Amino acid sequence: MTHLDELATAMVRENLRAAAAILESEGWAKSTRAEREWGGVTVAHALARASRMGSEVYVSREILRRRGFGEPWWMSPDRFEDDVIEMLRTVAPSVDDFVALGGPRWRSAVFVMLIEQAIPRDVVDEMDEARGPKWTPACETARRIALQAGLAARMGDSTSSPSDWCAFRGAAWAKALTPYLGRGLDHTEFVTLMHPLRRYGVHAFMETLYREIDAKAAGPAPGIATWTLHMCQVEAREFGISLPEVEAVNVANSVMGGDDD
Repeated sequence: MTHLDELATAMVRENLRAAAAILESEGWAKSTRAEREWGGVTVAHALARASRMGSEVYVSREILRRRGFGEPWWMSPDRFEDDVIEMLRTVAPSVDDFVALGGPRWRSAVFVMLIEQAIPRDVVDEMDEARGPKWTPACETARRIALQAGLAARMGDSTSSPSDWCAFRGAAWAKALTPYLGRGLDHTEFVTLMHPLRRYGVHAFMETLYREIDAKAAGPAPGIATWTLHMCQVEAREFGISLPEVEAVNVANSVMGGDDD
């Protein structure tokens, strides 16, 4: 298991456990209507509230669906609060889950999602503004290919539209779908989905940092969060990306669910 594997599975595991704690404290609501009328919190809302990264909620929900714990399971009339809380506490995300959801290049996609958290919000907004007129058609093509391949394209959807992803979601799916370049995904569509990140120099930063993390998999290494933080700072300076140290510290700690010794 690589360090990135550990980061990804820990990210989702913490989201599920934190959602369970919210339900235990405030009660479980079977549906949004029940939540509104009688109180409690739905599973979907608990996952969103428990999120530390934002993007892991998509992955958490897809892993629950894959394991048979999606909406039909918790909407069953014989489902009780204790069942739901126990499920959230015991589901253990695995690398197999990520492969099923994102294909053989899932690590590249997850890495994009992790890096997003270390980029200043104003820069992320500028990237979204740089998407351009070809963005939506490229998203639609990528999403169609992903669904045809049996991948969970919903994991990358923005909240505003089923296909019009934000800059980082589009780049994440472009990375995941590189095996389909020339086999459904045109090179110009791939370039379109990567353009906002490349324009701001983040693409080169991502590639270098990803290789560095993966290279550490072969033996003992510093704590994952501390090491990732260190690499973020080093590589960000090299590529001219502004990474406020306090922001990166929070990101590194949130990935692992606390301070890293």
